[in-house]
Amino acid sequence: MDTFDNWTSRIAIGKACEVWGIPCIHTSMSDDGLAEVKWDEVYKYGSIIADEMAARLEAPCNVALSRSLILMVVCATAEIIATFIRDGRKLNREITLADIRIFDPGT
Repeated sequence: MDTFDNWTSRIAIGKACEVWGIPCIHTSMSDDGLAEVKWDEVYKYGSIIADEMAARLEAPCNVALSRSLILMVVCATAEIIATFIRDGRKLNREITLADIRIFDPGT
């Protein structure tokens, strides 16, 4: 499970999981109240340039109501992992704090 806050580490984890044949799930959140929990097959990687830009932005954990977003991400991640262990389905979720919504991006 990838919960890193930079693209370099996310890419390294994704590649290692691919080499070893391990399923990889990524969790991420932004400073504008958006988050996602997605399996590697559909996760879109950023770039090292994005890391440099992100370093100049507010850390998502320091933004108002970030605790609420973090808890929603943790709950969504737990649901996704439990579903995968139980029946092998790989769910993906996007989360928006503005409307307190967790949804399947495929719908």
